[in-house]
Amino acid sequence: MFRPAILDDFGLKQTLDWFVRQFSRQSGISVDFEAEIDEGVVPSEDAIHLYRIVQEALNNAARHGKAHGARVTLKQQDGALNLEIRDDGVGFELGPQPDRTAGDGLGLTGMRERAEHLNGSLRVQSAPGKGTTISVQ
Repeated sequence: MFRPAILDDFGLKQTLDWFVRQFSRQSGISVDFEAEIDEGVVPSEDAIHLYRIVQEALNNAARHGKAHGARVTLKQQDGALNLEIRDDGVGFELGPQPDRTAGDGLGLTGMRERAEHLNGSLRVQSAPGKGTTISVQ
């Protein structure tokens, strides 16, 4: 699994802050980032999964959602991490699970698998014209 060296050097909170700023500059999408976690509480392997989920969700917001703004929130509550990526893009109609063999929804499938590696779950909320919210708990 490829891992950005910046995660080792600066930890998840600072790495996500850096990534969000880079993404905003390159995509033109205004992204706010808020993190309320203690550095060092996120194991190294978990950090890479959370980073990749944020990366995929924001890339989807730009590529498919045509978003103008997004917000990434990472909080530690009662010993658990909660991650939310919300965008103001075009949204989409939620249907049944994507067909992996047809190549549909591979980004969502990958995010869901990463959440499962964290012993968590991924929830997607979206509707046409309402943007998309990805939550990992």
